[in-house]
Order: sequence, then structure tokens, then C-alpha cells
Amino acid sequence: GNLTDLLTLPVAGIYTIVLNPEGAAIGSMTLQLFSVPPDVTGPITVDGPPVTATTTVSQNVSLTFGGSLGQRVSLQSTSSTYNGWVDVFIYKPAADGSASTSNGVIYQTCCWGSGNLTDLLILPAAGTYTIVLNPEGAATGSMTLQLFSVPPDAMGTITVGGPPVTMTTTSPVQNASLTFSGSLGQQVALQSTSTTYPGWINVFIYKPAADGSASTSNGALYQSCCWSGNTSTGVQTLPSTGTYTILLDPPGMMTGGMTLNLLSQ
Repeated sequence: GNLTDLLTLPVAGIYTIVLNPEGAAIGSMTLQLFSVPPDVTGPITVDGPPVTATTTVSQNVSLTFGGSLGQRVSLQSTSSTYNGWVDVFIYKPAADGSASTSNGVIYQTCCWGSGNLTDLLILPAAGTYTIVLNPEGAATGSMTLQLFSVPPDAMGTITVGGPPVTMTTTSPVQNASLTFSGSLGQQVALQSTSTTYPGWINVFIYKPAADGSASTSNGALYQSCCWSGNTSTGVQTLPSTGTYTILLDPPGMMTGGMTLNLLSQ
């Protein structure tokens, strides 16, 4: 059941295949040598129609799309008939903006099937991006992909001891962000009182930057994978004075809303 990946012959001539059994191994092996058609190529458009690509053994798919610096997108597999996993790569453009597979990736994974989804992808440059599907082993089949734009995160403020705040996300992969001011040693608790999300969502509370400004790169005071309509952080003691950031991160394709209270303890 072993299989080489695609081999592109470098010169014309007679090639030799050598089998070298390891150790004292004896037996027989049946081999088949077959041609691989060119990769399936084509365009895909942000917020355009779904694209379905079909491959045979060792054949890949290469789809290109135009993107701009800072554009927010996500890629989803809406269906798949592959009889195995598919490796997925999204390659950055070349320095001149043209399509390339040698300038690094913005996304890669080993294990896509039906219903997979990237997290938010923020495009690092303007140009032509390349999506490559590489079915593992001898997998054959087809996959339908949808590339869609992601609106900016929903943003707002919440006050310790103030009124509840409802945050709503209307697009898959969109997050919600709330900031609040806190002081060193202050004790607070965040509580969800209701939700319309159809499943658990991820919740983070990020500490301020060293200068007290809002930040999501200075570590989390609190994080949990599993919030619903009646969940609480419990008492949290703030480690510094500054602006804290609450981030709601719904997984997968979920959209909805959540009402939060920030309580003084």
C-alpha cells in the first residue's frame, strides 16, 4: 500500500527502480507505475461561488485568488468525497505580488475533510494567493471550497459594576472584543447571563500592556473553552492597572450573541 508522491522526471531516458529488502527480509512485492495528470488549477474568489475540484491518485489542486494587505478572509470545505485526509496549504504571493509556492504559507494543516474551516486569516500582502490541496496517500475524490470575507470584530466597552452588555457576531470566524479599566488588586468576576450561540464559545481576558494600554499579546488573566448562557470566571484579582480586553471567540461556523456582566467582588 505504499506510494510515492508525484515524481517529475528530470531528463529523458531509462530509469531504474531498485528494491532493497531490509535485514533478513524475504518475499515478493507487486509494483505499479502510473502516469499522473497535471494538477487541477483554477480561480476562487473571495465571497464568490463555491469551487469543486476533483483529483486522481497523486494529483493535487491549485486554486488562486487575489487579496489585499490586511484583508480578512476564511476558507471552508463545505463537502468532500475523499477517502482520506487532504493536506491544505495557502501560500503567500511572491514579492512582486504574483502567485508563488516558494514564499511561505499563511496556513497549513494535514487533516481536512468535509466541514473544516480556517480561523481568521489576515492577508499580509497584496497579490495572488495560492490554495493547494494535497490528498494523502492514494486518496481520490473531490472537495468543495468556499472563500469568504470576515467582517471586523465586534467591539465595545464594559464597566465593572455597570450594566450588562450584549455582544453579537454575525459572520463565522468573527470575534467580539470588550475592554474595561481596572486597577492593581481589584477583584472582579465576569458572568454570562444569556446566549444565542448554538454551542460553547471560547472566552479570554487579556492583561494590559506594560504601559497600561489594551493588548492581546501580554498574556491572559483568564481563558476557557466552554462558555454558554450561565458561566462565570469566578473571582479574578487584577495584576496591574490598565485596560483589560475580554475576547469572545466562537468556534467553527457559529454566530450569535452573548450578554455579559462584569461584577465587582
